[in-house]
Amino acid sequence: MARAALFSRKQPGGVFTIQDMEAHPGVVRFVDSSHAAAENALGGGRSPDKPFSTLAYVMTNAASLTPALAAGDVIYVMPGHTETIAAAAGIACATAGVKIIGLGWGAARPTFTWSATGSTWTVTAASVTIKNIRVTSSVNELVSMFAVSAADVTLDAVDYIDAGAALEAIQFLLTTAAADDITVKNCKHDQANAAASAQLWIALVGCLRPRILDCSFQLKLADAATSSVVNLDTGVRNAELGRLKIHLTGYAAAMLSAILGHANATGIHYDSRIAGDVFAVTTLNDFPGGYSLEVYCVKTVDKSGILDPVVA
Repeated sequence: MARAALFSRKQPGGVFTIQDMEAHPGVVRFVDSSHAAAENALGGGRSPDKPFSTLAYVMTNAASLTPALAAGDVIYVMPGHTETIAAAAGIACATAGVKIIGLGWGAARPTFTWSATGSTWTVTAASVTIKNIRVTSSVNELVSMFAVSAADVTLDAVDYIDAGAALEAIQFLLTTAAADDITVKNCKHDQANAAASAQLWIALVGCLRPRILDCSFQLKLADAATSSVVNLDTGVRNAELGRLKIHLTGYAAAMLSAILGHANATGIHYDSRIAGDVFAVTTLNDFPGGYSLEVYCVKTVDKSGILDPVVA
């Protein structure tokens, strides 16, 4: 008899479902702030008809849920969900192997808003995936949105939405050296106004094998020598940067960079396209310890880019 990866499951208080074992090896939960029956209760969230009100509640009470949150569990955040992150570790992912997946498309996707300069979404457990959500700021000079200090974390289609003037984020992501094999992919970020201080939009600190892939950035960053879209510090090794589309606007500083790597940082950067208002094209892709393959840069409108760095 032929077998498939499908299996049946009856969730307590929920519906009878046929599920794909590969996609849902553990418990499935739902979060939806807009649902009339939404509530934060330890035994809840097992049906889209009785979801949790906030993702923060699920993360904070991970060990007390029925059953406890565990590796292999999937949390679906429903279309139209909105949630505010108002403090440091306002959402704190501390359970390894969990997927958080936003449902919907376009502006109907779940939206998370950072409302204090020090508010953060932290990931301290390995193998966490966050996918298909919108993030934005309702405060000026938001210091850093995501703080990742665990291995094998993935941010997939986590899109930054520009909230307007005087509501700028300084930084999207800050890692520690524990964030080996982090992946940021399929993200679209747009910010039309610069913050007041230097902006390391994605700051990779000391981690091994980070990957930034297939992302689109249209950003106005602070006109400072260290401002950059992807910043690789001295401890980064074997980074993979690929197929990035970057447009930086409104700058005069000669050293402003889209990619800025320490001389000791290593890796490859390939097939990217970078445009920016800078003094010299050669400052846009500044990765002295890495290898660049088919990276084109341009600083003048109505012109085609050149390879940066030059062909060896």
